[in-house]
Amino acid sequence: MTAKILFLAAIMLAPAAAKIAVASPPTAKVLQLLQELKARAEADGAVQQTTYDKYACWCEDKLAETAGDMKKEKNTIEEMQVLILKLNGALGSLGAETKQLGKDIAANHASSKDAAAARDNEFQKYNKDKLATEQSIGSLEATIQVMTGAGTKKGFLDTTHATQLLSVVGQVRHLVAGPMPSSVSATDMLLLKQFVDKPEEFYPKSRGARSMSAIEVHGVPTQYNAASTEIQGIFKGMYDSFTSDLEKANVEEADAQKSFEALRAVKRSEAETLKATLEATESNLAVKNDELAKATLKRDDNMDLLNADKNFFEQTKDACATKAQEWSKQVRLRTEELFGMAGAIKTLSQGASNFGSAFGATAFLETAATNKHQQDDTRGSRKAYEKLKALATQFKSLELAKMAEASRESGHFDAEIGQIDKMVGVLRKEEQEDIDQKAECRAQQNDNKNDLEDIKHSLEKLQHSIQRMENTKGSLEGEIASLASGMSATEKDIGELKDFRHTTETQFQKALSDDAEAASAMNSAITSLSKFFKDNASLLQMHASGAPEYTRDADKAPGMSGANYGGRKSETTGIVAQLSMLVEDIEKEISEAKKDDADAQSEWEKQDAALHETLDAQAETKAATEKEKADIQARIAAANSIKSGKKGDASAEEETRLAIKEQCDWVDSHFDSRRQKRKVEIDGLVDAKDFLAGGLR
Repeated sequence: MTAKILFLAAIMLAPAAAKIAVASPPTAKVLQLLQELKARAEADGAVQQTTYDKYACWCEDKLAETAGDMKKEKNTIEEMQVLILKLNGALGSLGAETKQLGKDIAANHASSKDAAAARDNEFQKYNKDKLATEQSIGSLEATIQVMTGAGTKKGFLDTTHATQLLSVVGQVRHLVAGPMPSSVSATDMLLLKQFVDKPEEFYPKSRGARSMSAIEVHGVPTQYNAASTEIQGIFKGMYDSFTSDLEKANVEEADAQKSFEALRAVKRSEAETLKATLEATESNLAVKNDELAKATLKRDDNMDLLNADKNFFEQTKDACATKAQEWSKQVRLRTEELFGMAGAIKTLSQGASNFGSAFGATAFLETAATNKHQQDDTRGSRKAYEKLKALATQFKSLELAKMAEASRESGHFDAEIGQIDKMVGVLRKEEQEDIDQKAECRAQQNDNKNDLEDIKHSLEKLQHSIQRMENTKGSLEGEIASLASGMSATEKDIGELKDFRHTTETQFQKALSDDAEAASAMNSAITSLSKFFKDNASLLQMHASGAPEYTRDADKAPGMSGANYGGRKSETTGIVAQLSMLVEDIEKEISEAKKDDADAQSEWEKQDAALHETLDAQAETKAATEKEKADIQARIAAANSIKSGKKGDASAEEETRLAIKEQCDWVDSHFDSRRQKRKVEIDGLVDAKDFLAGGLR
């Protein structure tokens, strides 16, 4: 690369060779051009470094920002998912409530309609009964007025009144045919029917004639039939009953109407309340549906954003990594280029005297120029020494101190300039490494933070799940204990029932044996008692054939007692009969005892089978519950295993965090200061290089 630069420099200098030969040595101009070229390359590098630094900062900030956005989007998605589940549950409840309210409103309307119909029927019946009662009262009132005229000396026997009486009879005839008040007795009823059927019998046919029923008072015949008074009394009683019934019906109608109005008010209030509740529920339902739609949309939007951010994060991360690699390559190439320029400058500087002698006539001018250049170099050497010494002191660099000593002792500084360029390249490389390491640290920290948060969230969910399963396990253990206790109780019942059956069977067998022995003994006794009379039947018959003597012969000797023994047959027969009855009773008792024992055996078998069936069901339920408990325990163990794994992951991530922290703490504490110090050091080295290269002439 040095030869190439010299060749290019020679081409650039060729057109102005004569002028340069007169003005200054060719090497000086070449050095100047190379130094300017190197300066421009370094300036370009600085500009590009600034641009890359901005890009690296953008990468760092954008990746951190995107990671934060992804975390927020994940949290939002989880929150919306929980909210969606809650809203779906609320919508189901509100939907059921809305349907029930609709049914309640319909039921209220139907109830109000039924009540109104019933009230209308009651009112129609009341009006009908009222009209009939009022007609009855009117008929009775007219009849009573007509019949009351019978007590006057004119009215009742008057033909006009008789005609009126016959007319009112037609009005009350329907009353007699219909339902009568309770005040009308059977006797009254007969009298009324007689009056309705034959009203003429209740008044005289002519003034001169006397009725068969006429009553004479003080020898003077009355002007009316006495039975009519009784009829009037009955009619007045009926009038009072109908009037009382009408008043009572009016009061009941008023009360019924009042109750109906109160019921209608209650139903209206209930309907308004139900309608308001339905409207509120439907409004709430609409709000919940709107919230569900918004939550679903927000969840879906955040899922889209999360996917987009994931793609952007990966693409940006890859692009930033690629750019970092490209920048590292550019820095390396620029460093090599600057190193080549420094080598060319060093070569030209070291061969300046040889290049000068090649121009013959201009040797004197070149020598003068060289002397002046050496004076300038001495001045520059002193300033370079001071600059390098200051830098060596500031950065405590042994290498810079050596370079400072070399610059003071030597008049040429090509080697030092090359070393400075090399140091600048190293510093640039270190700076890029710091930037790369900072970006890597930030990425690792973000990944570690996200992983820790994910693990923490998973652990919390696992803990809640384990707690729920532990609660279920505790409940199942309680059920198992209860079932075990129930099985023990059932087994105890089976044993007690079996022992009781065994005891009763033993008692039955003993009683059966005792009864059989008693029956056998009684039969033996019957046989023994009957044997005497059976074996001595003829003898006993002969003795029995002699008629007893009831007279006493004084000349005959008295007979000997027991000489003709006939046995105690009557007493023995009674005993045998009693024994036979006892044997029959015992046999009957044995038969009934056997039947009772068979029934008891059948009942015990049924109870035992039922208890065993219960025991089997309890055992089956207990086995199923124990299996469920085993499943829960397996799930708890699996969850605990996962939890342990998650805790291990958390510990590993925590160790990773500490390792990253230990490795990356310098980014927060020293990155900026290192960068600033490195910049100052690079600027100082560039200044020192300029001094050494004669840049302060």
